[in-house]
Amino acid sequence: MADKPEDGTKKKDDRGAKVSEISLDEKRSVEDAVMFGMHTLVAGKPQDIMQVWLAKLVLEGLLYVLLVMSPFIGVWAINQDFFVWRVIQWLVLRYPFQRYYGYEAYSIVMYIMFALVLLTLGGSVMVMVLMRVPNNEPSPWLKACNTCLQVFSDFGVVVCFPVVLDYFASFWNCQYQATPITHSYYTDRECFAGEQLTNMIIAVIGMLLYIPMAFVLELASTNPNPVSRYVWTTNDPATRMLTLFFKATLVVLLSVLQFVPKFQVLLLLVCTLFVFWLNCRQLPFLCDGVNYATCANWAVVLLACCCYAANVYRDDATASYRSLVTMCVAYLFAPTMLVAWAFTAGVPPRGPRPGG
Repeated sequence: MADKPEDGTKKKDDRGAKVSEISLDEKRSVEDAVMFGMHTLVAGKPQDIMQVWLAKLVLEGLLYVLLVMSPFIGVWAINQDFFVWRVIQWLVLRYPFQRYYGYEAYSIVMYIMFALVLLTLGGSVMVMVLMRVPNNEPSPWLKACNTCLQVFSDFGVVVCFPVVLDYFASFWNCQYQATPITHSYYTDRECFAGEQLTNMIIAVIGMLLYIPMAFVLELASTNPNPVSRYVWTTNDPATRMLTLFFKATLVVLLSVLQFVPKFQVLLLLVCTLFVFWLNCRQLPFLCDGVNYATCANWAVVLLACCCYAANVYRDDATASYRSLVTMCVAYLFAPTMLVAWAFTAGVPPRGPRPGG
């Protein structure tokens, strides 16, 4: 009788070993193929390389701050000829294309993004289909395809999520209260007519494909293994999915509701507060430093939204007032991050910390 548990344990270990030995060329069920296809998009990424996760941490906050402080909104006193701004504006691809290039180039970039989304989606489906095809020959091309999908999905979907989504949503940035309804920046383009209508349809299809893709990658990257020590490891998919939902809502609101700024900024504050609260309350990452840095980033985004509200709700705002509010974001950037970091470090974790 004493040997039975050992036999059972050995059988479980054998089954686990067999599962871990599944290669790309073995035949699987549909469910196995889908799950393995999701896994291949996130497995083996260089998340433990310092330059990679530091870049992710910096961009996590900077991109959203740049979106809130859009020079095209009209309430910010931003010197667009300033050298630093001329460099960092390229992080939000829409800004330089709208400023320096015409509508045609602006539209072409959107179609390129749409094609890349379709290519990523098609490549992922192809990998999942090929997972079910029995093949005893080595498939280096399939592994190379996985590598390309990994790199693009990590950069184009995870890191640049707000940038790509903002570009799609910007085609819906129209003056809906005007007659006729025109684009907010390209005022000679009438919305819901001609080429602009076609671009708006393509853009919304791109968003409907791109947002679920980001959710799937976020879900696939969840790792319940407490032994994993990757910097970005998380075992709290619910929190990550909720924060991603409110991030997407924030980006879309910045473009679609620009014609009602007072109502818009209220919704922006709600979304930003919720993301900040979720990250500080749940501490979804196993690495405490990532939790602290993420909360610090979103504290700065919240600061930018508060300054945006201060500009919007001051009907008689002068140029000097708007310049002062704009500079407040720059001057309070570092102190806000330090206070938020210290605040989050004092928050007790919710429940036991895996691997801690």
